[in-house]
Amino acid sequence: MHQPRRVTFTLSLMLVGTLLSQRSSADESYDTRRFGGRGLQHGVLLLMNESVQKELGITPDQQPHLAEMQAEFGKGVTELRPMPMMAPETADEWQAYNNAMLDAYSRAWNRAWPRAEKVLSESQKTRLQEILVQCRGPAGIDDPWTSEKLTLTEIQKKSLTAVRDEHIRRMQDLMAERDSRVMEDVQREILALEKERDADILIVLTDSQRASFEALKGRPFNLGQVRNGPFSNGVFGPRRTKAP
Repeated sequence: MHQPRRVTFTLSLMLVGTLLSQRSSADESYDTRRFGGRGLQHGVLLLMNESVQKELGITPDQQPHLAEMQAEFGKGVTELRPMPMMAPETADEWQAYNNAMLDAYSRAWNRAWPRAEKVLSESQKTRLQEILVQCRGPAGIDDPWTSEKLTLTEIQKKSLTAVRDEHIRRMQDLMAERDSRVMEDVQREILALEKERDADILIVLTDSQRASFEALKGRPFNLGQVRNGPFSNGVFGPRRTKAP
């Protein structure tokens, strides 16, 4: 029995977030390379999280600037509201949907980040970057800033692109079957595919690069406080994991 498409929209958002995480921000300024991440994972969203603010030691004087950052980001996110609330069906529709999501977030990021960048200390930026690297995990190894730090070779970059493209293809195939599958089963398969992708990415690195990647993470941060997804930080409200 097919599930109603509205019930699977949560799953669609989950996939969109995963697919957008494969794409780099178009802005190549240093701080965007450093904190822009990909798609829905970047420094602005992390800074909206209270646990991250506490970890960075955000002061009362800095709070108003972060509030301005969040308000500015919220203005940009409103561009998503006209987007259809039904999941796209064809590969071309998915591509257009993903591109629209990424473009809206990139514009929101570009407007919001300067509000925070000007008041964060270098030590706060360093810790924010460490937390971002932890959040991104192996999927963020070929983010521009991380790639530079690890001095990836062109051959490695091509190998990582191949891993990423194969993962996207398998994710799209999985979503094509979503209406005939139990949502929780598809979610588990998405997580399994992400785990497999991460393992394939780490294989591309040398032992020295893997050690350097671990060092970029800094001291461990409780990712359970931020890993409920981009829709859990107050911008969209909590992400659902089960059909209503």
